[in-house]
Amino acid sequence: MQAYVYKTVNLINGKIYIGKHIGDPADDYLGSGVEITRAIEKHGVENFRKEVLRVFDTEREALDYEKTIVTQEFVARTDTYNRMTGGWGGTEDGEATRAQKSESQSVRWSDPAEKKRMAALMQGKKRTAAARANISAAQRKRLSDPAKHEKWLAALRKRYEDPDFRAEFAAKMSAVHTGRKRPTLTKRRMAAAQQARRAREPVSEETRAKLAAKQRARWARHRAAGVTNTNETIRRLAAGERIVDIARALNISPGQ
Repeated sequence: MQAYVYKTVNLINGKIYIGKHIGDPADDYLGSGVEITRAIEKHGVENFRKEVLRVFDTEREALDYEKTIVTQEFVARTDTYNRMTGGWGGTEDGEATRAQKSESQSVRWSDPAEKKRMAALMQGKKRTAAARANISAAQRKRLSDPAKHEKWLAALRKRYEDPDFRAEFAAKMSAVHTGRKRPTLTKRRMAAAQQARRAREPVSEETRAKLAAKQRARWARHRAAGVTNTNETIRRLAAGERIVDIARALNISPGQ
């Protein structure tokens, strides 16, 4: 079976995709990369044209030729659909090739400009339910390895050591959860989880004293602000109002 290297051109915007395929050069194959696939789904197959660049007797020859075209500079261009350098993916690739591929991707993702470019490409795109399920399954499988799980935790801890990241993350989470009301079942589950956590890790007397002192100070500020009776607050909480809204109505800072 022959192998060939081809170029797929978007007739609407001129963007191109370079790939390798095993089969008849006259077939209607246009590419299976993530971005080219999405583009075909968006614009329609009739708006793409394939040009066969070269035909080879072996897949390895085709991969080597593809590698000379799809370089890091080619991938970085804004008029291409290729997301990784060429020369990978052959059925004969072994551990050495996979190691080279991993190293190439590591170098690529260490570039802040490349990260920004990929983030812009993914902005606003929603994964299908099947895609999310596949990603979730792959993640669970990967983290089932204790060594990989510990490596993932170490990377996460390192990120949280950055105060700018923590502040940005807190702001994003606040924006996501502001105005959202948790279902009663979710609240019950969270309460049960908290109780179970306290049962496993009893609060020390020192922590209890700190919490009590903090609570007394909070209510002292409330009384100074004119809140001398908590019945109204309790009634409004029972009616389903958020504590933030109640505090705002009573002219109290939610952090007090």
